[in-house]
Amino acid sequence: MKRQFSIVSFLFLCVASSTLLQAQNDLDALRYSYLQTGGTARSSALGGTLGALGADFSAAAQNPAGLANYRQGEFAFTPQLFVPTTQSFVNGSKTGTTDIKYNFNITNADLVIAAVNDEKRWKSVVFGLGYNRLQNYNSQSFFKAETAGSIGDYFAALANGYAPNNLDYYREGLAYNTYLIDTFGSATTYRSALFNPNALVQKEQTVRTNGGYDEIAISLAGNYENRINIGATLGIPIINYTERKSYTEETTNDANLRSVRYNEYLNTSGAGINLKLGTTLKLSQAVRIGVAVHTPSFLSLTDSFNTNIRATTAWGAPAGSFITAGDSSANGLYKYSIITPTRLIGSLSLITPQGNLNGRAISGFFNAEAEYLNYASMQVRYDKTNSATDKNLEQAVNQTIKNKYQTALNLRFGAELAYDIFRLRAGYAAYGNPFKPDVQKTDGRAQQYSLGVGLRERKFSLDLAYSRLLRNDEYTPYLTALPAALSVAQQSEDERITLTVGFKF
Repeated sequence: MKRQFSIVSFLFLCVASSTLLQAQNDLDALRYSYLQTGGTARSSALGGTLGALGADFSAAAQNPAGLANYRQGEFAFTPQLFVPTTQSFVNGSKTGTTDIKYNFNITNADLVIAAVNDEKRWKSVVFGLGYNRLQNYNSQSFFKAETAGSIGDYFAALANGYAPNNLDYYREGLAYNTYLIDTFGSATTYRSALFNPNALVQKEQTVRTNGGYDEIAISLAGNYENRINIGATLGIPIINYTERKSYTEETTNDANLRSVRYNEYLNTSGAGINLKLGTTLKLSQAVRIGVAVHTPSFLSLTDSFNTNIRATTAWGAPAGSFITAGDSSANGLYKYSIITPTRLIGSLSLITPQGNLNGRAISGFFNAEAEYLNYASMQVRYDKTNSATDKNLEQAVNQTIKNKYQTALNLRFGAELAYDIFRLRAGYAAYGNPFKPDVQKTDGRAQQYSLGVGLRERKFSLDLAYSRLLRNDEYTPYLTALPAALSVAQQSEDERITLTVGFKF
């Protein structure tokens, strides 16, 4: 029956299990490749469509050539209230309550310096330094459902083929130590503490995430003859992501298993580099077009993680009774890299002639953008300096990326009406599905609707935006080959209230 790990085995697994944990997978690559437009309230209200028009620091993250349309220097900052809401469904039925989490953050801060000389061919040269938040990871979700099977089946499948002293001490090794799995028939064959695989088990899980994908932008742009703009941004992404999962099971329908609690903690931090190049062309007073290319982001990341399990089973207990055993992993640390897809962006702006209403100037514009990227080109690179196993894992994960993901087209639209110093804005964005057909049941596309107002004075600007992002997703708390494998569908709604305060000089 059960034997506890020796001290020597424990120390070995603390080192080796960083490769066995496989926290660095295709979903991590997607998390840091699936970005949205962010930054200022003006950009948010317009669906992120300022690439061809510019004169807003959010263009540094889309088409930096748009920065050349600044005629004055600027200092601006943007606080935001972020309210994510998640509903979870199992087999089409809503589980638990609707989860709401409030988060306050700064999505933009920038300093722009503009050198303007209308007497020269280069009418302006603009330097910009600042940052934009391109993804917010703050969320909370919860599900509760009664289905057949146990997470012990998952741990037993992972353990099969390995001796107890070679198990991953962050997953199946903990399950072995807490009597959630045990050897059966041979020293490398395991079974779950749930003796009846068809027994109904009450399951629930809470997942809390925090952090963001922020990008420092160092930009330079120029305006040639008031017709052609060119620009470049050196982007420095800064990643901070924290995930806490708490999974529990309870049942009275099985002779051996009573309860399980499995907690997981993961923090990912790091930075990277990319380059964004763009140009815009003024075809006429009414029409402007733009093209931009973003190189892949090369991200150097570090995961720190730990897990713990507590299980109540009849294994190892006197007949007719149960015992509770708990065990915790050491703190793991692993360094790796992710390469995100190249992005191609085309943009169009249509500007109406300035008119007069009640003695006040009135005008407007319409923007459209299309962004193309190939999620199947994402790559994960493991630290292979100490383990040949990592090379095999890296190849497997990158093959999974090619099998699961596809190209996507993101479309964004925005319009603004200007009356004297006042602005009224609206926007819409549709983000394409990164997954190939039949990879998951839910459609991975997302839609964003936005509205905003603004005030433009000679030395001061104030913009307010409201946006609502809707998306569907799904995840599995654990994977097994059994028909009873659990899948949780989620409907998410992210609401943002964004305010940008700008000062011209």
